[in-house]
Amino acid sequence: MKRFFSLVGLIGASFLWAAGSAMAYIDVTDSHPYVDAISYFSSKGFIKGYESDLFRPDKKMNRAEFLKVILMATGKAVPSEVAKSCFDDVSADAWYAPSVCFAKEQGYVKGYDDGTFKPGNPLTVGEAVVLTAKVFEKELVGSEGDSWYSASLRAIALDAALPQTFVYSNQPVTRGEVVEMLWRLITEVNDKPSAKASDIDGKECVSMGNELPDSIEAQRVRDAWLKWINAARADVGLPPYVLNDQLSRTATAWSNYSRARGYIDHKRPGQTAYYDYSRIVAWFKNLGLTFEQVGRSGVTENITWNIYSCHQTDCTDELIAASREGFNYFMSEKGRAYSPHYDSIMSPSFEMIGVGVAVDEAKHKFYLTVHYGTKITSDPPPVCPNS
Repeated sequence: MKRFFSLVGLIGASFLWAAGSAMAYIDVTDSHPYVDAISYFSSKGFIKGYESDLFRPDKKMNRAEFLKVILMATGKAVPSEVAKSCFDDVSADAWYAPSVCFAKEQGYVKGYDDGTFKPGNPLTVGEAVVLTAKVFEKELVGSEGDSWYSASLRAIALDAALPQTFVYSNQPVTRGEVVEMLWRLITEVNDKPSAKASDIDGKECVSMGNELPDSIEAQRVRDAWLKWINAARADVGLPPYVLNDQLSRTATAWSNYSRARGYIDHKRPGQTAYYDYSRIVAWFKNLGLTFEQVGRSGVTENITWNIYSCHQTDCTDELIAASREGFNYFMSEKGRAYSPHYDSIMSPSFEMIGVGVAVDEAKHKFYLTVHYGTKITSDPPPVCPNS
């Protein structure tokens, strides 16, 4: 059951730069909302995709990657000699050092109070519009009570360049969204539907909490588990579960906690019994979730872990394959006297599931949690898209 793996996905390692065509990407069809933007950027050599002819338009973009793209796309000449350690966490030999240090010299970025830039942090909508407004030298119009990004958000909105998927100021931004926004500004396309600044300004969401290597896409893992579970339910005539972001948030929180401990079980802090339902329910409530009681339960939890092997810049398929062993074990409980995992999959009471995964690179191990729930009766804050 154990497999050795090696993650090759350090920041930027899988972010390739060369000419290409969106038509060559199997995940960017003619009907994709950003196909024109992706095709333009690929043909100009501003950005390229990954192995297996994938562009991954829904993959989050980090702060360093965004600087590289926007400076290339706007024709800013970045001299190679500018590469130096301009922030405490930007080494002189990092692939992104020239872009980051040039941006600092030009006044586009300042970094954080602790002297870092945090190049690997996911780029947010607020950060994206502020930097874009600076690089494009947009005229800003502020007002009393503005947030730090408000004037820039309005400036980009005036050019109808905000993708409609921008909903919250702190949500992570994807590769497809970045390319779409910059393409509209560069080519002066202003007749496409655009988000309104007033609908975004002041709105925030909570992060899903994914703390994964760049080589793992959590959404693909979630989609795989939803497909397996619903296929099993369909075989016995049960309706499908719905993937719920709130439950994926709590499942991710438990996987992250388990990774930090080095093992996974159901025991919350202070819990002695292996599965103490009342304590688990209290744990969910502490995260803002309460559930309608159907029968004797409103929520439950399945957990699994494994080792997997990967020597690519995208290791998601390998992780999914290894996690299938956990699903198969759950299904093997069918017909046994004690079958809690199988019963969760086949429950007629639950309506939705959430899936969370965490990876311990040092121990070559992943932890995966599945949460099942009935109707949510509380009103938790919204989960950030793409997080």
